[in-house]
Amino acid sequence: MEILFCGICHSDIHQARDEWGGSKFPMVPGHEFVGRITRVGLGVKKFKVGDLAGVGCVVDSCGRCEPCRWLAGSMIGGIAETQEMLDHCGKHGIVADVEIIPIQKVNEAYERTLKNDVKYRFSIDLASLKK
Repeated sequence: MEILFCGICHSDIHQARDEWGGSKFPMVPGHEFVGRITRVGLGVKKFKVGDLAGVGCVVDSCGRCEPCRWLAGSMIGGIAETQEMLDHCGKHGIVADVEIIPIQKVNEAYERTLKNDVKYRFSIDLASLKK
């Protein structure tokens, strides 16, 4: 997949600043990305080369191994509920409001996030890496 956009939020700030411990450096913060499918395996039926696709941090994991069981639950649902909501939004054309920024403004985005000066999620335009 060619990654086109990548979301950043408070979790990325905590990881980048090693506030939770265990961060590995060098690090490229960001998760929940959107990209264009460049190749598919023989068993893939839902996507084809050229399709746009979004990838969440845990959605559509196996759900059986220890890391998936540890990460899957929250007070607002788990993997199945998250996937159901994503499918519903996709079917009905519901999208999130985002502020698209170049990678060169990621530190400014971090500072604005810490000040709660954000109405929605920041999304990094990865084409800006080439500038």
